[in-house]
Amino acid sequence: MTATADNPVRANAQAILKVLGEHPVDQARLQAEVKMAVANLVKVPGLEALGVKREANHVPASFYLYFDTEMKITLDVLAKDKKLPVHEHGAFEAFGVYRGSLLHTVYQQVDDNTRPGYAELKVIDDRKLKQGDFALVAPPADIHGFTGLEEGTALLTVATSHYIPNRRYFDPEKRTYTVSATKNTR
Repeated sequence: MTATADNPVRANAQAILKVLGEHPVDQARLQAEVKMAVANLVKVPGLEALGVKREANHVPASFYLYFDTEMKITLDVLAKDKKLPVHEHGAFEAFGVYRGSLLHTVYQQVDDNTRPGYAELKVIDDRKLKQGDFALVAPPADIHGFTGLEEGTALLTVATSHYIPNRRYFDPEKRTYTVSATKNTR
């Protein structure tokens, strides 16, 4: 895939959409294409200027870089030292660190999900991510939480479907969750 100098966001979005159209259930190929697109885009300076402000659920600033009915690419700026609660998306989401660093943990629910308010989570990925690093948050491991470590830390996020309207927020240590409406499902 080659991104054009004129519009690197569009070029990378089109490459991801091509894979979605050709092989919508080929998760390995989709992950590889999203990882390549994120790697290309984290190298583009000044992405904030290309975006359109959007309402976000947990971050002080978020910008649409690309949006259609199948996929969105956003640039999300984190507050330093603010721990974002462990939550689910119910959607395929991948991101790369555009700037700064964060602590990030991905979980998978391992109980049978039959007890309301109860969830036993298993850690799938737990690491410090820095500029250029990539993470995947996709079913069945679509639960995560994170903390920005530097002022101005920003994530380049690709989601290939809408988020669920009522999101679960987890306390992994207590094995509990609560449900809250999502501000923005797109």
